Amino acid sequence: METLDPAVSPYWSFPSTTFVDEACASPRGRQLFKLSSARHAAAARRLTPELPDMVFDLDMVAGLRRAGGDRRAYLDLLRRFGRNQRSFATQLRAPMARQDWSTAECVVHGCALAADRIGAHHLAARAQVLETALHERLDMGQLRPLVREVAALVQALAQQLHAQLAPDAARA
Repeated sequence: METLDPAVSPYWSFPSTTFVDEACASPRGRQLFKLSSARHAAAARRLTPELPDMVFDLDMVAGLRRAGGDRRAYLDLLRRFGRNQRSFATQLRAPMARQDWSTAECVVHGCALAADRIGAHHLAARAQVLETALHERLDMGQLRPLVREVAALVQALAQQLHAQLAPDAARA
């Protein structure tokens, strides 16, 4: 079976650039070219999901890079972060009340990983500080300010993501 690769197949041909230039030189050709370009641009916008405009403390370039440049995958990560981490404070409160430090550490570790994955570097760093404090079993007086700080950062980011991505979620 023959391939249709232009570098290999003798049957593959390209229109000459002269023909294309002449076709686009006519008024009708220019009109068709503009119409075709507009259709392609509209299709590209439909196929390429829009990232949120601006989210405080979120490096979307780094997050998109972590998602392999796949905008859909990155948006899915952002939505999941907003949905799953919205209840971070509640998830952390129960193990801390029981003084179940390893479970509390796991909850904070998951938050730190998710924050780093989406590009929320400041949140990830503060969560890692809290994780270390839990691992070292610091007393509650030292833990409370860290827990409040991380919970506030998570809540603010989750609310921003929910507010900016909610219309996209309704369309999907």
